Amino acid sequence: MNGARTTFLRRGYLLTALAAVVLLAASPGTASAQSIGFVGDSGPVSETASTAADALSQPLEIKIQVSGLDYPVGDPRRTSTYLSDTLGAVSLTTSAAVSFAQVTAANPRANPADVNADAAYTTLTSASFLLTDEVTLVVAQTNSAGKDNNWYGEQIELTLDAGGGVDVSPAVYTVMVQDVDVAPVAKFMSPSFTLTEGSSRAVALDIVEGSLGAGVPAAADTRTDVVTVRVSDTRMVGIGALSTCATTNRGKAVVINPDTGDWEGNGSTLASTGLLRTVSDTNIAGLAHTGTGTDDSQSAGLTIAACDDMTDFRDAQITLEILSRGLHELPTAPVTGNVTVGPALVITVDNDDAVPTLSFSPADVT
Repeated sequence: MNGARTTFLRRGYLLTALAAVVLLAASPGTASAQSIGFVGDSGPVSETASTAADALSQPLEIKIQVSGLDYPVGDPRRTSTYLSDTLGAVSLTTSAAVSFAQVTAANPRANPADVNADAAYTTLTSASFLLTDEVTLVVAQTNSAGKDNNWYGEQIELTLDAGGGVDVSPAVYTVMVQDVDVAPVAKFMSPSFTLTEGSSRAVALDIVEGSLGAGVPAAADTRTDVVTVRVSDTRMVGIGALSTCATTNRGKAVVINPDTGDWEGNGSTLASTGLLRTVSDTNIAGLAHTGTGTDDSQSAGLTIAACDDMTDFRDAQITLEILSRGLHELPTAPVTGNVTVGPALVITVDNDDAVPTLSFSPADVT
């Protein structure tokens, strides 16, 4: 009797378990939660990337996956209506204009040139996952006109959204657009040099291309900041022509004579600030040789002279350093990119006074 009862209980347990399986199969959506998200959270793309076969820069592929759906690909119950009811309003928006294309059987090359570069990308919907669990988007450029005219690498955020109850993770993908233009350089158009007492040399400060043949990007014409130079030791430096070494700049090792109209106050504030600033007309746009500005031939000139009445016999040395202020943009609001700061200019004055020698005089030995 006990054996028959045990068999009956076992059979009842098996029937109960089988019924539970049947109920689960008949109740879609209870097995697991639905989710959608990017595969990864960031990726780089050149601003000149293209889908052309001979392109030097390849486009960026971004994948979006869904999981937890009740019906696999190919199941007749996986309809557009089911996906809409399950995933809700799937959408993709961007923080800036970017060209997309979606890889499909009808568009295997997915050329983004065929898609408008809109800040709100609406082609991605729940129906995009009718025949696949993974959608591939192609990003080939940041706007429909191709590359921009600055040298700043933008970051564009893509934000994915879906209906309530759907887990969206990762929900944000960052496209890191790598700019192909080379940052211009603010520099002295002369290497460091040595002056003998009573001699002088003309030096120009300019903004030039960052590498040979790269040119200065046209966006430099929008920069209105002036250029600031710090002088290392104002006690040794005066403002004026070489002739002032014997008058107002007596005792100075070096005098700097700024070109008229290029420097703020013609350098008159050097003694109090230790700085030389270009005037507003001689700003980044005026100094940059882009070929599109109104004053592209301009540079900021200085004539540097070594005085010949130095009071000691040591070689004097001063340094002119270009500061990053005005050349570097605020990291919170970049527009064109930072202008590179060139090397400092070091001027050494070769003192022609003989170094005195200390010696003992000979004496008679007794």
